[in-house]
Amino acid sequence: MKDLLTEKIIGAAIEVHRILGPGLLESVYEEALCHELTLQNMRFERQVAVDVLYKGNVIHGQRPVVSQPKFTGTRLRANGTSRSW
Repeated sequence: MKDLLTEKIIGAAIEVHRILGPGLLESVYEEALCHELTLQNMRFERQVAVDVLYKGNVIHGQRPVVSQPKFTGTRLRANGTSRSW
């Protein structure tokens, strides 16, 4: 199930990038991604603070653009790529 959800999120990010293309501000991609996730009836939370673990060090209060309840965060970058952690 987690893999299907990941595929749906990445698919939504690809759809946003396919339509908007590169070079816009991250806030534009964020708004479009949230709209796309809503169109696909996907539940998400926006800009929720999370802690990220990196090589044993906790980086507090990071804010991914969107996150799924009980799921890893996904960050859409201005260049149209996405990253899950």
